[in-house]
Amino acid sequence: NSAGLSSRIKSHTLDLVLTRFDQTLFDNDELECQQLYMDELYVVFRHDHPLATKQDLSIADLSDERIILVPETTSPALHSYIRQLCETHGNFIPIVNDESSSSFTALRLVEVGMGITFVPAAYWGMFANRLVYRQFHSIQTAIPVYAVYPKEQKSILRNQFLSLLKKNFPEQSKSN
Repeated sequence: NSAGLSSRIKSHTLDLVLTRFDQTLFDNDELECQQLYMDELYVVFRHDHPLATKQDLSIADLSDERIILVPETTSPALHSYIRQLCETHGNFIPIVNDESSSSFTALRLVEVGMGITFVPAAYWGMFANRLVYRQFHSIQTAIPVYAVYPKEQKSILRNQFLSLLKKNFPEQSKSN
C-alpha cells in the first residue's frame, strides 16, 4: 500500500521504496523517483479454462470473465492499469468477481475456479500444473516499477543497491 509512503520517507523511517506509479510520490519535490524496470503482467487461467489454450488471445476475449483484482487501496497503479487495459484495448469494464491484496491468494482463487487474475512476472509458473499463464497476442502488458527515495539524503548502501538493480535491468533504468 502506497498510502503514507512520502511521509515515511521524509521522516527517515524508510530509506527506499520500490513501488508502481503513485502520483503523490511523483509530485513531491523532496523525493527522487527512478524507473527501474517494466514489470510484465500475465493473465492467469485455471488449466481447464477455455481461454487457457486459445491462439491469439486478446484482451477483448476477457470481456465475459470474472476477474480477481488487487484492491485499489492496496495497489492503485496496478488496479487502474488493469481496468484501463480492459477498457482501452478490450472495450469493456471488467467484471470484478473478487479482490485480493495478495497475488498468491488470487492465484489460489483462480485454481478453484473463482475467476481469472493478472499477476506480475515474479509469480509466473506458480502452481504451473494447475494454472496457465498467458500474455496477449497484440499488446505487451507491463507496468513500471520505481525506486523512490529522499533527494537530499545521501546513502552509500542505497546507491550500491540501486546499482545492482540497474545492472539487472540496464536498458530500462532511467530517472524521472
